[in-house]
Amino acid sequence: RVILRLIHPDSVRHIHLGFGKIPEDDNFWLGSSEITLEQIAKGYEEQAEHRQECLELTVKLGMVVAMADGSLDEPEGNVLNTWMRKAITPYSEQRQGELKIKLNDAMKEAYAGMLDGNLSKSLLTERFNEIGDSSTKFEAMDLFYDVMAADGVADPEEIKVLRRLGDALELD
Repeated sequence: RVILRLIHPDSVRHIHLGFGKIPEDDNFWLGSSEITLEQIAKGYEEQAEHRQECLELTVKLGMVVAMADGSLDEPEGNVLNTWMRKAITPYSEQRQGELKIKLNDAMKEAYAGMLDGNLSKSLLTERFNEIGDSSTKFEAMDLFYDVMAADGVADPEEIKVLRRLGDALELD
């Protein structure tokens, strides 16, 4: 509800938080209207929640790239760990601890899922597309390329996985 009130300038001192006892003869005009607003952009709380989930999805998909050749090599794991440490640096010390646990859990879950074949890449990319923006997706792809290059060998399976992920994340 929007309320518009035209009053005598001397009556301003009677207004507190938009309301007050204004003498009737000081009201030149008073009107109100109902309006509906549609919030298109994410609010800051929703954006923060989605950012955290995107970090977890990035780690899981990074593990998909790392294990595309059937194994997790130490340099690939190091790239993922370095990325996770860097990703949590903007947060408070307490929040960093919480995120570190979540990202480590995401990494372990993805590793186990890759070993037993139960990690759904399509579900991960679908969710990423639902909540991630293009900059988050490109940041993830940068990590994926770093993971691929970590062991110094561009395995053909890793390249296929990178292409599929780029397509699934709707990136050029």
